[in-house]
Amino acid sequence: MCPRILPRRASVMITISWGSRPEQLQELLKAATLSKFEQIVGKPLETTMPDQPSDPDVTLHHVALYVSDLELTRRFYRNALGMEEIARPADFTFPGAYFRLGTAEVHVVVETEAGRTEELRQQWSPDELKTGYTVHFALGVGDLQPILARLAENDVRIAGGPRIRADHVEQWYIADPDGYIVELICQLDADAADRRRRELAESGEGVPVAPDY
Repeated sequence: MCPRILPRRASVMITISWGSRPEQLQELLKAATLSKFEQIVGKPLETTMPDQPSDPDVTLHHVALYVSDLELTRRFYRNALGMEEIARPADFTFPGAYFRLGTAEVHVVVETEAGRTEELRQQWSPDELKTGYTVHFALGVGDLQPILARLAENDVRIAGGPRIRADHVEQWYIADPDGYIVELICQLDADAADRRRRELAESGEGVPVAPDY
């Protein structure tokens, strides 16, 4: 079992000058893997675990997605991910649904112009999907195995991962029917993380990580 995931905060700040051009900023962001980051800022990227949230009264309430087919979306979030469909305000003038798992909510609204969702869909390369180098949102779970089994039972293909981060978080990525990327993460203890790293190294299944990790 994985303990509850607490918020994380990066301890490195990138200072951008007023004269920076957009293409320079884009290249900086593209290079922000650990090894490249060290080359740019001269020190490793570290994360810290705060004892308390910076403001316990503020939470991320939901993500909202624009979808093409409500029934396909329902089957994915309700059946495959195991989310509960909850009541939606009755005064909206457009179709949609709300889903909840734990405290996480996914709200969806349905296109009223056929093809609009596909027109807005972002395209990712296989390498970007495998490493999670995409626009996505994440669900933190206490145990990955039940949810991975449920995904397999519902024929949901794994799009990316697995990877064990330096802070002992295991990551997997899936895509919903409209291509929105969902990350599944679980905080492991140090021994479990080392064991999973060895398993992934032996199987060749894991996503490559930065040197020395």
